[in-house]
Amino acid sequence: MPKPSSNAKNQRQRIVDTLRGQILSGDIKPGEALRQIPLSQEFGVAQGVIREALRGLEQLGLVNAVDN
Repeated sequence: MPKPSSNAKNQRQRIVDTLRGQILSGDIKPGEALRQIPLSQEFGVAQGVIREALRGLEQLGLVNAVDN
């Protein structure tokens, strides 16, 4: 598996920081679905970057992953 580029890491961290801020401020409500495709379009990045960002938020205890 290739190592993520520095740009992908920067994008992922920017998205984690943005979503974390929205969660903590209440802009994203508890139970609100965060879907990969709309987020990838909103942030202008690949779905893989969004997937990694959501995993980061999950590790922080801010989101729960649910299949489908």
